[in-house]
Amino acid sequence: MPRAEIDRLSRAVAEQLAERRAVPGRTRFVTAVNGAGFLAALVGTRRAGLIPVLADASSPAAERARVAAALGAAFQIECDEPFPKGPDAIRVRAEDRVAGTAPEGAGYVKLTSRLLRSTRRVAIAPEALAADDDQLASSMGLRASDRFVAAIPWSHSYGLSSLVMPALRRGSLLVIPDDGGPWAALEAASSLAATVFPTVPVYLQTIASLAAPPAWPTSLRTVISAGAPLHAETAARFKETFGRDAHVFYGASRCGGIAYDREGGAALARNGGDAGRRRGPHPRRGRCGPRPILSGRPRPRAGSVPRLGGGVFRSADLASWTPEASCVSPGAPTR
Repeated sequence: MPRAEIDRLSRAVAEQLAERRAVPGRTRFVTAVNGAGFLAALVGTRRAGLIPVLADASSPAAERARVAAALGAAFQIECDEPFPKGPDAIRVRAEDRVAGTAPEGAGYVKLTSRLLRSTRRVAIAPEALAADDDQLASSMGLRASDRFVAAIPWSHSYGLSSLVMPALRRGSLLVIPDDGGPWAALEAASSLAATVFPTVPVYLQTIASLAAPPAWPTSLRTVISAGAPLHAETAARFKETFGRDAHVFYGASRCGGIAYDREGGAALARNGGDAGRRRGPHPRRGRCGPRPILSGRPRPRAGSVPRLGGGVFRSADLASWTPEASCVSPGAPTR
């Protein structure tokens, strides 16, 4: 869908919210499937001065309603069409409840599946999302001309940072698979010359295990794996099947990306599951090795976490630094 049409739809959403006298600075619940409707709902909410609470459209309706009530989201914006034919496809519903607020400076509220069950939220400032996008683009070598296979949920932190932000900030094209079949993402990549594929380990394991796999799309240069540890066996099977490395990406909803495997071989290492080099300055450079000399919990400091503990995010994961490089191993034992 052309950007001009998404812009038109977003303005229609903002007008609906203004007509319903939505108070700027309050939260509103956004539930939209991946597609132009999601982008229009997100931008329209921000244009109206409200703070979108991003909910997974695949979660049960009753659970979404419960969380919306718990967070005080006085408006719900819904869209179940990837490419809306008109503004009426994006529905704005007012709820009879006291409107909730987010922390000062927040522009977005993230919910993961675990947080959804407990009604906890992660408030993110707009400048933090922008800083995370800049850092990811630099670390991953992303360009405005890149075309992303957009199969992961856009409402989750991974999809928001890896797909929605490049589209909104740099105009990158998002390629949406037609269905949920195992080859739909690769078929879409071939049809529209996609170049970057953010995905999850279970998908890589699935397609590498099927018989008679199709040819890998020639345009698809970068495969990013996040959301769970990528085991060495899965990475090796994927490379054997398709002749491609999977680049491991590690991050957290509260601070965005933390580490990225630029070379693409970290998961193949003897202690498979590494997440590559840290996205910040460190005195040691090189490839990841198996012998840690430092261990503890990651504490990234970056513009993507401007208000958490003075710009420092204290992760609950564990990490180890090797003599040759800075490597992050989620779940690795302390030494």
